[in-house]
Amino acid sequence: MRFRAKGSRIPALNRFFSPRWAYLLIGYTVFLWASIVSITMKSLRADMLMAVFVLLAMGMLLRIRELGASWRRYLLLGAILGLGYPAKTPIPPIGILILVSGVILARDWKRALPKAVVTGAVSLAISIFYSSFVETWRLHPWVNPAATTI
Repeated sequence: MRFRAKGSRIPALNRFFSPRWAYLLIGYTVFLWASIVSITMKSLRADMLMAVFVLLAMGMLLRIRELGASWRRYLLLGAILGLGYPAKTPIPPIGILILVSGVILARDWKRALPKAVVTGAVSLAISIFYSSFVETWRLHPWVNPAATTI
């Protein structure tokens, strides 16, 4: 159910809901402020790399919403989430939320659900590859040494 800023049947809603441009202005302002405050250029941290992967995944969600839920876009989303795992370990739980959002945002959720399941499997396969092969050979391309436990 979408609400319009003007002409709603309920008079109180006309005063409560602002026009679309106001929501966009507030959203972009809060995003910009949060990005500048939380990600600083003083030191290189794993949070910066995690933000890159989360923003890439969000961009892919927008592509899925606007251009349709194709196999290529969902597989690329899975690769982004799988490669984001070495950056910081909270990526898999965030990835589950992203996949659920991808199914909800797709125009036809029945066709998007199998794609999201395969995307989760691709992401899991890339994460398992990193955990088994790379950890066994002690090859850490971009892992945060402070986040690892011995």
